[in-house]
Amino acid sequence: MRDLSERDVHGALAVVAEAASCDSGGPFGLGVLERLREFVGVDHASAYIEYKFDSYGWSPWSIEYPAIEYPAHCEWMELNPLREEVVGRSEIPITLSDVLTPRELRRNPYMQEVLRPAGVAHELKLFLPAPEGTTYEFDFTRGPGRDFDERDRSILLLLRPHLTRLRRRWEQSIHPASLTAREREIIRHVARGLTNREIAEQLVVSTNTVRSHLDHIYDKLGVHTRTAAVAAATNPKRQPPPSEPKPA
Repeated sequence: MRDLSERDVHGALAVVAEAASCDSGGPFGLGVLERLREFVGVDHASAYIEYKFDSYGWSPWSIEYPAIEYPAHCEWMELNPLREEVVGRSEIPITLSDVLTPRELRRNPYMQEVLRPAGVAHELKLFLPAPEGTTYEFDFTRGPGRDFDERDRSILLLLRPHLTRLRRRWEQSIHPASLTAREREIIRHVARGLTNREIAEQLVVSTNTVRSHLDHIYDKLGVHTRTAAVAAATNPKRQPPPSEPKPA
């Protein structure tokens, strides 16, 4: 990785400051993506994605800007050069050109049928540590023209431990006094993207018990969905005020 300029280091500090002050209800907000887009030099799309392999689904706090329409599923998905199941544990930023030659990219069906029609010529991904079967990733794309280079990679490599720490801090920040220790534990698992069945397996309880705990959590936080519960639990100032005690 190449040495970064003083300007690049200051830019990285600005990204970390933006991420540390995020109040979007998720680990990273649109402001973080906007700073990264400008800093890395993205002329197409950027996204923060929390992706589950088994459901091919994004978590509710995944964000993309601007939103790009890709096929929901296609026969070429397994030929994606940066498929998460294959490269999602990479500790260094990775690009399309890292895994395929220009000739291979031109012939790759996923590139031809999915990326190119969406205007994507170059892609760069940064993966953060994540639970098994899940990825936490920043995804940047460019149209035809300049590929991502060593400077872009070095910037993201510098940011990776700080973004990892902030993602963990967001997950661990669930501490409303109104929730019991078990309820806070369940919300942390929800924040990791686990289903009720997966939470039940982790805690060695039934799925009915998990559902019951979630109903109590919703009542206490004044919300109706998993996403809203995580947002309220990680942003105490968003929670509804405590109700007045009932007269005797």
